[in-house]
Parts: sequence; structure tokens; C-alpha cells
Amino acid sequence: MEKEIFKDIEGYEGIYQVSNFGKIRKIKLGKERILRPCKDSRGYSVVSLFKNKTRKMHKMHRLIAIAFIPNPANKPQINHKDGNKLNNNLDNLEWNTALENVRHSFETGLNNHYHCQGEKCVTSKLKEHQVMQIRSLYNLKQHTQRELAKLYDCNHCTIWDIIHRKKWKHI
Repeated sequence: MEKEIFKDIEGYEGIYQVSNFGKIRKIKLGKERILRPCKDSRGYSVVSLFKNKTRKMHKMHRLIAIAFIPNPANKPQINHKDGNKLNNNLDNLEWNTALENVRHSFETGLNNHYHCQGEKCVTSKLKEHQVMQIRSLYNLKQHTQRELAKLYDCNHCTIWDIIHRKKWKHI
């Protein structure tokens, strides 16, 4: 079994580390804590890192690739080989050019994921009936957004987007 290895995150040395298993941990002040990522508007896992009282969002796959995957050709993008933006395992990531990324998406049929809706998206956790339940429960004032997030095992930001029809607009 492969051993988990943590490396300092470039620019955040002594504060945050990234592992070859795709975890980010805070190590400042001798306390280790694994950070819980959120999803950005395009479906990528992101984490907030703080330095000098300034917060910056970082895509997890970039942090992992920079720390663990050599990039001798200086390619600017990282490709998720299986097309799943949430699968940040080291063996699923590779450096690519923009053209290589687009070619990969067409060759594998992944290009549809950029325009997919609802259950058809690879990254979707919820089903249509759950989205309708969420809206109904919220409208009936039976649960708060945070309670619904716990109930449906998703981020409270996702619940807000569903309620305000920023996501799942088609139902």
C-alpha cells in the first residue's frame, strides 16, 4: 500500500501542506488540521488558504500537480484523465496544454460535461427528486439551508444555489 506523503505548498511553506492522496492540511502553530474543500462554480474542488491576513482560493488539482508532478515542458493546464473534476488522485492528473485538454475532452466524450445539467453531470451528487424536496422543505420553512446541507450531505452554498435557482434551473 502506498504511503501518504505531505509536501509544503509553494508560497505557503510552514503553513499548509498537500499530500499525494489529494489532501490539504494546515500545520501552522503545530496544530495539524485537514481542510475540507468546496466546489467552485465550474465543479472543481477548491480550498481557501490564508497568509498575512489575506485569503486566496486555490484549485486542489493545481496544488497537487505543482507539488508532485514534474512539468519539464512547462505546460499550463492540468487534465483530469477520467473527466471527473473531483477526482484529484495523483494518478488521475497530468500536465497539458489547452489544445491537449480540448482534444482529450472530445476524444473521450467529456466535452458534454461543460454544458450538462442535473443528474447527467459527472460531478452531480443530487438527483432531481432531491432538488425538488430541498426547495419544498425550504419553502415550507421546515429546515434552514445549513440543516438541508447536512441532510443531503452537500455544501450549504449548493443549497443556496438550488433555492435561488442558480443551479438546477431546468427543474
